[in-house]
Amino acid sequence: MRDNMIPRRTFLRWSLGWPLALPIVPSTLLHAADRREDQREETLTKGRPTSADSLSEAIVMKHENLFFVAQPDGDVPFTDSHGLGLYYHDCRYVNGYEMKFSGKKPVALSASSVQGAVGVFTLTNPRIELPDGTAIEKEEIGITWRRLVDNELPALRDRLLFQNFTLRTIEVPIALDIRSAFEDVFAVRGLLMNSSAGCILPPGTATSSGSPMTARTASPAR
Repeated sequence: MRDNMIPRRTFLRWSLGWPLALPIVPSTLLHAADRREDQREETLTKGRPTSADSLSEAIVMKHENLFFVAQPDGDVPFTDSHGLGLYYHDCRYVNGYEMKFSGKKPVALSASSVQGAVGVFTLTNPRIELPDGTAIEKEEIGITWRRLVDNELPALRDRLLFQNFTLRTIEVPIALDIRSAFEDVFAVRGLLMNSSAGCILPPGTATSSGSPMTARTASPAR
């Protein structure tokens, strides 16, 4: 009988992926989907990309002028040289977004953005040592992380579903860390080409004689 048992990870993918067909937004949002390659073209892959590695596996959610680009585990890492994050028009508003189980990152099982404006990430837990000396073994908790970008507000909406696959009650701290930013899309594109662009100085002023105003720039930080 053991040879016919479904592996736990396969069961998690099936059980967590089953609700994907259930709509969580009006159907008008779902028609905002574009081909993934077209979306990546929109998300900084024109010309020189910020980081080819950071976007090659990216999951892209897009609704009109609002789009969100994340790793297959749903995270936007707290590092500097990547093109992931939440964009609206020509500005990146979020450049860091991570979820952790008791200080540890969950394990990605699958990810999809076939509905365009909606992304669904299925995750599970690593082995977690609890303060009372007990442990949560890996793959005992399933997570379905649904993410919707809505250009009308605009907003990024997250919905998290946790499923306990054990026969006991489990308590574990969950943390969502978010880092906001207001970065011009062209500055994001050039992060790897020139990571030390200097700092912004206050503008100069014209003299009373009417001579042209002189521009001031800062030397790149060393």
